[in-house]
Amino acid sequence: MPLFEAIAAHASANPQRIALDALDAAPVTYEALWAALTERSFALAARYEIGRAVALQSDHGTETSIVELALLRAEIPVMSLPAFFTREQARHAIALCGAEPDPI
Repeated sequence: MPLFEAIAAHASANPQRIALDALDAAPVTYEALWAALTERSFALAARYEIGRAVALQSDHGTETSIVELALLRAEIPVMSLPAFFTREQARHAIALCGAEPDPI
């Protein structure tokens, strides 16, 4: 089963089950995750060109996970850059792949 079909199925069958449980935020249920992915994927698809990569540079917590999943659901590739990259390293990586800058 593809990823987003699986998330939707869990949201329907077990809406209060925990989908994301990170140290940086409160747990996110499958119901809340599916709602966030649905809302954000439409907003991101309107903002970015489908098929063109978007670069994210942040600590990889709950918010970043939701944004990455929403981008993928909108058919927008994601280039995840670690938060410890310098501005120059990030600029270089983004220039090499032609990605849009960070949407967070």
